[in-house]
Amino acid sequence: TRLEETEEDLCDDDFPLGDDTTIEFVPLTDGEVDAKTQAARARFNRLVGHNGETCYCLIADLKSGMWKVSARRDKTPPLDFFRRFISQFAPPCRDKTVRFDQGGELGGNQNVHDIFHKAGYSVETTAPDSSSEIGQVERPHRMIADGVRTVLCAAGLSPKFWPCALLTCVFIANHVPRGDRPAAPITMCSGKRPNVSHLRVFGSRCYALPTTKRDSKTDVNAHPGIFLGCE
Repeated sequence: TRLEETEEDLCDDDFPLGDDTTIEFVPLTDGEVDAKTQAARARFNRLVGHNGETCYCLIADLKSGMWKVSARRDKTPPLDFFRRFISQFAPPCRDKTVRFDQGGELGGNQNVHDIFHKAGYSVETTAPDSSSEIGQVERPHRMIADGVRTVLCAAGLSPKFWPCALLTCVFIANHVPRGDRPAAPITMCSGKRPNVSHLRVFGSRCYALPTTKRDSKTDVNAHPGIFLGCE
């Protein structure tokens, strides 16, 4: 099992400099700083999910290819998410391993270590700035990002619906065989063939039935909506 929480780090690029190169740092004015801060805040607000989500946590299982994801409002260690995953999908075998990066939300949090140690996992952490050591989850991050952009664009929906698009992309990936595996990830984990007859095109028109009785025969039988995924 490989485990990682998504985050985007801004890193300094390495530029080859000659011996006679002089670098001069020009400080920004207060107005420039305020403008950049406002622009960054505007970008952040545009990407906040419709329920306040700002990030997500992804678990990728190496053997089955199963992905489990949880959209989060902040980077508080997702202990509840880990406990649910272990109770539903932890294999009854020995020599189980989970690997984190060194972020304080995961690899640097002792409570996270304790949860997996208690479930019989051997916990590993990567070296600093070594995302290649968790390539089995970094690759899904890229695939998920591509899928989220695609379905949002095709549906004509605003970025605030990214959590719904995220869950839909992961749902589809778990129900499709990948690589040289003999079955879909959900089948390998559950031992059952899934039923996807309820799956519809993301963003398509759908109708919700009222939960109460109509007051009169002239009241509508259904309310129009947009299909935002399924579980």
